[in-house]
Amino acid sequence: MPILERSLSDRITTLVKFLNPRSILKYIVYERAKPLFDSAQRKLERKLDLFNVRRTIRHVSGPKRIKYRRDDIVVVCFVRDGSRYIDAFIHHYFSMGVKHIVLLDNGSVDDTVSRAQKYSNVTVLASPVLIAKKQYREVYLKQYLANRFCKNRWCLCVDIDELFDYPFSNIISLKQFIQYLNTYSYTAVVTQMLDMFSHLPVNALTDRFSPDAYAFYDVSNIVKEDYFNSRFGDDSERKNTQSNSRIKFYTHGIRHSIFGTVNYLTKHQLFLVKGVRISHPHWIINARCADISAVLFHYKFVGNFLETADKYIRENYSVPAEYLAIVSECAKKPDLSLKLDTSKKLKSVNDLIDNGFLVVSDQYLKWVRTIQPVPATATENNFTLIPSKNV
Repeated sequence: MPILERSLSDRITTLVKFLNPRSILKYIVYERAKPLFDSAQRKLERKLDLFNVRRTIRHVSGPKRIKYRRDDIVVVCFVRDGSRYIDAFIHHYFSMGVKHIVLLDNGSVDDTVSRAQKYSNVTVLASPVLIAKKQYREVYLKQYLANRFCKNRWCLCVDIDELFDYPFSNIISLKQFIQYLNTYSYTAVVTQMLDMFSHLPVNALTDRFSPDAYAFYDVSNIVKEDYFNSRFGDDSERKNTQSNSRIKFYTHGIRHSIFGTVNYLTKHQLFLVKGVRISHPHWIINARCADISAVLFHYKFVGNFLETADKYIRENYSVPAEYLAIVSECAKKPDLSLKLDTSKKLKSVNDLIDNGFLVVSDQYLKWVRTIQPVPATATENNFTLIPSKNV
């Protein structure tokens, strides 16, 4: 009985303490309100950080304003030490018919900026603040570039090692491709990233880059999931409209086959800057996705890519695990080759339709059949070099 009495007494004491106004206030402030305060503080700190990052952006060269039509495309790109890619990147997009390129240099120590300045319709901006270390910076600044240079127009937001292409680009021009998207009121295109690599072992690669030297790909280990599976924890997939259920979300690929890493390969890099908003480096929301998919040829494994991997590890890059796996595997196998028995040499972007990597609809096929082939060749009307004396 005494034990029960003490137990009852303890309960009464606890209840009295809990009902004490000071205890109630403490509970509300520390247990309930503190997470809200912490969240508000993080948001404020992030906004202040983004404000400071935005203030660091300065104009280096090229036009500050761009005039273009509804069926023109502007490319925006973050770049850091992209010297080996820059000329091939610019030639690819201007040869395709892109109107203008905007590069935001993020602290390059090579000649990336001076190379880009040679082109009259390339705008170069610069910021010394490392963008890739914090994902929200990348999302915010991509949206900033899109709003500043592509408002109410189509924007192609790519990395310096990514070359965009679309089904039947050998038949219809980029303008005609955009006209198709506009005709059917699409506001985005799902772009699938495809790693390209050389037939040579990694220790035999040279630092000079040409897409022709990295012509192999492998789709044997592509994992295809439903587009609407939640991956980012915010149901952002549900905020888009899918026009073709055959378009899936891709993961794995050759990087998983060789290094064991799991990579998201599906992106949304071509979109109309009108109501659409970037929510993740790979994702946008409020988009009506087209009934076809396009490709981003990804040239990550070029030259001495191990130096880049080491640099990202030292800088605590946002995805260090992938680079640790790359460095570890290459250390164990210095003559490692990414070319497997299942790898194929790319002949045309249309090969990727035949093997199921890219998806096209009957509607798109009918559209293509009505178009007369238009050769997309690089001419002086596509891009011009600034005389060296002006650089």
